[in-house]
Amino acid sequence: WPAVGAGIALHANAVRALRELGVGPAIDAAAARLPRWAFLDARGEPLCVTDLEDLWGDAGPCLGITRVRLQEILLAAAAVPHRLGVAVTALDDGAVSFSDGSTAEYDLVVGADGINSTVRRLAVSEAVPAYAGTMAWRGLTTSRPEGLSDLTILMGEGGFFGLVPVGDG
Repeated sequence: WPAVGAGIALHANAVRALRELGVGPAIDAAAARLPRWAFLDARGEPLCVTDLEDLWGDAGPCLGITRVRLQEILLAAAAVPHRLGVAVTALDDGAVSFSDGSTAEYDLVVGADGINSTVRRLAVSEAVPAYAGTMAWRGLTTSRPEGLSDLTILMGEGGFFGLVPVGDG
């Protein structure tokens, strides 16, 4: 089951939910704590800095983690059956129909199927997502620049460059 993407910043409400699901210790071990958001100009001068620990208070920390590690942790903890190689074709009050012709009843259906989500279209809205004019390229490095602990965005003319510590190096 391949993980798509590089890393993800988990805000405190997401971390709190993951802890409630029992994966808090594994997430904490694999992630980097993100104490602040820092927006800098093209020369590296601060435009604004937000203390995320102050902002979120007792909700919990914000964390950066690789998508591969997050998926491994969630799969290891999954206590429910999951299926690969089929697509959802219909939802009707807990009844789910799949592309192989099978159906099943579920208490919860999670639509984690991307920007053109079939689950979102069937459960929420037929509206097609509109391109916002933004493109992002993401990648991982094997080491973190010395002193980098904040989610840092360097703003430039018509673009930006972001750095997010994600744990594991």
